[in-house]
Amino acid sequence: MKRILKKSALVAALTLATAGSAIAGDVRVTYPFYSSYTGEFFKQSADEFMKKNPDINIVLEEVNWDSLQQKLTTDISADQNADIAISATIWLPDFVEAEVVEPLDAYMDSDFKNRFIPAFLEPANIDGKYYGLPIAASARALYYNKSLFEQAGLEGAPKPG
Repeated sequence: MKRILKKSALVAALTLATAGSAIAGDVRVTYPFYSSYTGEFFKQSADEFMKKNPDINIVLEEVNWDSLQQKLTTDISADQNADIAISATIWLPDFVEAEVVEPLDAYMDSDFKNRFIPAFLEPANIDGKYYGLPIAASARALYYNKSLFEQAGLEGAPKPG
């Protein structure tokens, strides 16, 4: 499910970035390294998108998470920012205040918004406008009531998956 959410969000971001225009050429996507699977995931998503949009070339740029904020800030300062960037939600208000991101509302109807879990979409809603799409979410910790699980006939904690 997590992989489907990520792929849907990336393809949606690529579609939004190129929607309603005659864009041809390179679209630069900056994303953080999460694991050894990150690069392959983005490459496969970009390849699928380019098959459907042969006039658009997705240029991928992987950056370590620890240096992502600095990379994005430096690129913005140099007027060399990516067309699409994966960003921490907590950085988004600063980018909105600096006027370096565009709202996506003109590209999003209610059917599109309903593809996302509302609690994951809302952090990108700033002053009533959406400036981003969720691409990943995770639970940092999970607690459960062992007695209630046993009463329900469940054995042990839920398994990751």
